[in-house]
Amino acid sequence: MTEEGFTPTISAHNVRGEVGVRITPTHHSNVQAAAFIIDFASEFSYDGDADVTSPGPASRREGVEVQSICLT
Repeated sequence: MTEEGFTPTISAHNVRGEVGVRITPTHHSNVQAAAFIIDFASEFSYDGDADVTSPGPASRREGVEVQSICLT
């Protein structure tokens, strides 16, 4: 328990999903793409100046990753 009177949760509930595709147009190339989304019920934030970790509000992470490889 902290001085403020509450106990922060280490493991918060989150919702996530990911979808991806891989294409091999030739024997020497490979292209991959993925999209993701994560909804966190809460998260911890670190303040390096104060050297303090504190619980924060809900947040969302979303993004796209693309990779292209050419094999020789």
